[in-house]
Amino acid sequence: MSVEEASDDIGLLLQGLKAKEEIRELVVRYGLAVDGKDSEILESIFTDDVKFHAANREFSFEGSAVLIEFFLTAVAAADRNSLHVTHGHIIDLDPANPDRASGVLFGHAELIPGDPTQSPKLAALHYDDKYRRVDGVWRFSERLLSFFYRVDAKTYAQDIMSETPVRGGEVPLPADFYF
Repeated sequence: MSVEEASDDIGLLLQGLKAKEEIRELVVRYGLAVDGKDSEILESIFTDDVKFHAANREFSFEGSAVLIEFFLTAVAAADRNSLHVTHGHIIDLDPANPDRASGVLFGHAELIPGDPTQSPKLAALHYDDKYRRVDGVWRFSERLLSFFYRVDAKTYAQDIMSETPVRGGEVPLPADFYF
């Protein structure tokens, strides 16, 4: 291998590592934006044509304006406070397109309702993501949200042991994924 070839390989490696780090930061920015109800950050993390949907079909949003409105109105009204914590994150860069990537992310969320008569919610979740670099900035172009559980904190133990550990909608649902 020539010095030029080695230099090209190192350059490609560094570009890939930089892209992955920027995507990891994107995921943290998502938590900061949702938890902080921060419209400026929300506007910076989604592509205009983003698709954000739930595996259980509880919701589906297309377009950043619609999604951001959802986070700033419905989510903000339901949850006084929230905390999204990420765990493992696998990022696959698209070898055919340096501006595209996909990823899998596991996490937990704690949701404190605005209504003091309601119990806080605890969730274990999984995102299947697609990322796209727009004007040099990585953004979400798609997020598919799946739940292992989403339960009331008061009834956590019994709810996660049930056949329908995804609570909070009109009807309790089974988990979207199992291990």
